[in-house]
Amino acid sequence: MRMRRECAPPGIRAAIFDMDGTLVNSEDVYWDADCAFLDRYGIPHDDALREYMIGRGTKGFIEWMRTQKEIPRSDEELAREKIGLFLEHARGRVQVFPEMRRLLGLFEEAGMSCALASGSPRRVIEVLLEETGLVGFFRVVVSADEVARPKPAPDVFLEAAGRLGVEPGGCVVFEDSEPGVQAALDAGMVCVAIPTLVKDRYPEVFYQADVLFEGGMGEFCAERVWEWLGCGVGVRR
Repeated sequence: MRMRRECAPPGIRAAIFDMDGTLVNSEDVYWDADCAFLDRYGIPHDDALREYMIGRGTKGFIEWMRTQKEIPRSDEELAREKIGLFLEHARGRVQVFPEMRRLLGLFEEAGMSCALASGSPRRVIEVLLEETGLVGFFRVVVSADEVARPKPAPDVFLEAAGRLGVEPGGCVVFEDSEPGVQAALDAGMVCVAIPTLVKDRYPEVFYQADVLFEGGMGEFCAERVWEWLGCGVGVRR
């Protein structure tokens, strides 16, 4: 656990979570579905593409597809097809990371307001929250469908903070992707980064996060985050 500061800054009133790869183990499922989707259109894919696409959402994925090949279908049609394929692959495979469920429980006990801000479409979010039993933890849910720009733009996090009625500086964001961490920092929020793909060296933006779990979800510990937040903002059980 690499920390840029010993304690969280004072005034944290809300937590905002990314979904895929942060709360739930859906990134592998997404990649399986995305490979099948790209195969339909004869577009090649590799591990470098997988790493690039993490956190960019459906909008970003379709924008990239159009740089590879002319596709005579609308963005809306492609999005529906991609989402449908993902939901087929996801059935029975997506689970909550245990330490994230524990952290949500700690926040619930403390009365911390929580929001979900995801690059996934609303339909996917609703299905996964229902299947994993996470619906009741979030006061606010924002999807990429509801903002002008996807991550790495900060729009989805700023929208979530606005709906919670909390200033950006009063929010801590939990993220697994390079675009997501960049979005959180550009929103002026505290950021805890838990990379999906564990590496010896990460893109520089990960080291700008307030907390970085270099071992990814295998290292992530709800109690350590709780203690780090608590010493700064007085949150205690």
